[in-house]
Amino acid sequence: MTAKIIRGGLFALGIAAVSLCSIGSSFATDYKLGPRDKIRIKVYEWPALSDETTVSDEGLVSLPLIGRLNAAGISATDLARKIAEELQVREKLSATPYASVEVLQYRPFYILGDVQRPSDYQYRPGMTVMMALSIAGGMYRATDNLSFIRDALLSRGSLSTLGVKKRELAVRLARLKGELSGKSTIELDPEVLRGGKQPPGSSLQQESAIMEAGKKALANQIARLRLQISLYREEISLLTARMESSKKQQKSVEKEMQVFKTLGDKGLAILPREAAIERLGAQIEGDQREIDTLIVRSKQNIEQSEAAILKLIDERERELTVQIRQTSAQLEEVEQQLLAQQNLLYQAEALGGAAIREGQGEVSLRFSIVRRDPKGITREFPVQKDDLVEPGDVITAMKTFATRELSVGSDIKVPPADTAARAEIELRSVR
Repeated sequence: MTAKIIRGGLFALGIAAVSLCSIGSSFATDYKLGPRDKIRIKVYEWPALSDETTVSDEGLVSLPLIGRLNAAGISATDLARKIAEELQVREKLSATPYASVEVLQYRPFYILGDVQRPSDYQYRPGMTVMMALSIAGGMYRATDNLSFIRDALLSRGSLSTLGVKKRELAVRLARLKGELSGKSTIELDPEVLRGGKQPPGSSLQQESAIMEAGKKALANQIARLRLQISLYREEISLLTARMESSKKQQKSVEKEMQVFKTLGDKGLAILPREAAIERLGAQIEGDQREIDTLIVRSKQNIEQSEAAILKLIDERERELTVQIRQTSAQLEEVEQQLLAQQNLLYQAEALGGAAIREGQGEVSLRFSIVRRDPKGITREFPVQKDDLVEPGDVITAMKTFATRELSVGSDIKVPPADTAARAEIELRSVR
């Protein structure tokens, strides 16, 4: 039994020695484990626990018989001791078993910013900032200056086209709002047209012609309906006059009938004449009913024509409202496109200047590292190219330029250095 213990101790010491030799004794002793570290665990005479595993994003390792243990923020030696002690307690062992932990692969470091291949890379012990920059392909260089000038010219052309389209939409929107509010002329909104160097010109003339044509078409339709209403009212007047005449005739017939009734009471009535008077009275009543029907029909036609006028006005207002909403959406879209083109122009001009400065050797890199300490607190600090990098570090490389104005072409100005660098990074992130 004693021999086994001695062999186990020598085996554990051998593993530790190999680990220390492979990564450097000082670094291996001080290194604190963290997420994405790949480790090898060996427990003497417990093969079920001997395995390779990776520390989880939560900083844990899972082992058979033991379960989950926290590995983040402690050294490999401390983790080995924790495994041995936990196993002794759970299995009720009389002696503490021998365990060892070896770091097979450190968690990656990250490098971003002005480098050729920003990404995460495998860490190597003793790595410096300059070595990390070399692994990422070195500093990013924007050497195609002509492409930036070409992009700037294309953006200027797009800005001009979009500016014309914006003015056209703005004039159309003013025309639609004017029609909806019943105005006779187009009142342009200076806030909508701000930034336009060219007057609306032909757009205003075209929209004014459309406004006039629309008003005339609606007025003609309403005029036709009102003419019909006038004719129906005239017809009602004629029918009313006819009704009055019929009523007078009816009164005359009624008087004559009264005379015949008096004569009849005296035995002097002439029967054929009385019958004719009765037929005439019945005919007059029939004519009056027909006149009443025609008057009612004419009134209904007037109501329908008036309703048609209201419908025309309502439909035109709805149509104008829909067109206002659509035109406003188109105008907003054009304004967004204008803003995007302005940003592209700004970036193209800035990067064109950056490319020239790189060619003249007026560019350098400054570095910073974001690092999380064992307590989980993250901090950022500047570093130099010879400073050491640790696993999990996030390295940022940022270009710095000499501050001066430089003309690119006839009308492209290079903005200040920090602005150019920032614009370059933004454009590369979009691409």
